[in-house]
Amino acid sequence: MHFRVLEGKEDRPVELIFEQESDLNLLREWRLPPKLRRHEPARDAVAFARLATKRWRYHRQTGRIVTRAAELRDAGTRKSGEELTFLLLARAEWSTRSPIL
Repeated sequence: MHFRVLEGKEDRPVELIFEQESDLNLLREWRLPPKLRRHEPARDAVAFARLATKRWRYHRQTGRIVTRAAELRDAGTRKSGEELTFLLLARAEWSTRSPIL
């Protein structure tokens, strides 16, 4: 899915994607620059990325991950009560720090 965000005064494209294995490395490498270490939303974002990728890796070992919209749709038709994990990422190719927002 595609949507647009405002970056400063510019209208920019962003894509919402299901996380893939290769994206885990990008999220694991997220670090807070010193000037943002006291910025609570930035700290929360990094903490969430770490926890989310840890949970995703755990569920990958058990085969309970969803990596495509079709898999999520199919899982919704089963009534097994099974817990599935997926992580949606906002990807912006124009971002200079990281393509994952």
